[in-house]
Amino acid sequence: MLRRVHKVNFFKSGFLAFLILFISFCIPSLKAGDSIEESPIKIFAGYDERQPTIGTYAFVESVYKHASKPIEVTILNEKIYEKNGWLPAGSSHPTGWDPKQMSPFGRSRFLVPHLSQYKEWSLFCDAADMMLKEDIANLWALRDDKYTVMVVKHSDFGRDHPEHTNLDRKSPIYTKFNWSSVMLLNNKKCKKLTPDYVKNAPYVDLHQFKWLLSEDEIGELPAEWNYLVTYSPPLVKPALIHWTRGSPCQGGEFRTAEFASEWFELATTMLPEKPAQPEPSPHKKEDS
Repeated sequence: MLRRVHKVNFFKSGFLAFLILFISFCIPSLKAGDSIEESPIKIFAGYDERQPTIGTYAFVESVYKHASKPIEVTILNEKIYEKNGWLPAGSSHPTGWDPKQMSPFGRSRFLVPHLSQYKEWSLFCDAADMMLKEDIANLWALRDDKYTVMVVKHSDFGRDHPEHTNLDRKSPIYTKFNWSSVMLLNNKKCKKLTPDYVKNAPYVDLHQFKWLLSEDEIGELPAEWNYLVTYSPPLVKPALIHWTRGSPCQGGEFRTAEFASEWFELATTMLPEKPAQPEPSPHKKEDS
């Protein structure tokens, strides 16, 4: 068996060592926590099997379309979390939901800090009935470390709309309804949201942020980052559209909802072109 022997040129290796040492003194080293590559914006997106699949994926497409920063998207999967014992038994199906629960990710959204290992920040969005019109990096830049969670604080519209309907679900509108549909979560401050707590806490308490010591821990995001079609006051330039009563992908009356035409334009770009029909083969035998 032949062995390949590498001869070492001591002059060259010594010069290389000197060069590396010289560069290490001349170029400042990275500080703790610095990274050569920018950390991605971590987004957790809801997915609802009752709606056409394209709903969530159109949202993801709208995020990428405008994004100027790296993006990392995780689609919540209640079946896995239920199997792991992080959600109540049967909660991956509407028959096992809380009476006031409107979507499969109504409870699982509060697992985001756990799924993020209680590190850094994460963004949760309902997604299935949403569309981005602006760069998500602009929302990400609003993170403020003095807060535990940051949301758009919609006014209490329960007086004018006492009940909320979406698909086959109806729920009375409670205080802070829809605040949790877009959340910037400061994960290291959300350690109370363990799987056991999320599994057993009263459903509405989670959405009313009663797991916080004080409401002072809730930071406010500009209204354009969770514009509720039908409910929100008119805005000149909303950044995130939320069809909370029903997405354009559900058809029917929602096909003509505000901004629906932009959703269909986006969805069209995601669909493959109709394949050309193959030409008849010249060698095809005629029927006898």
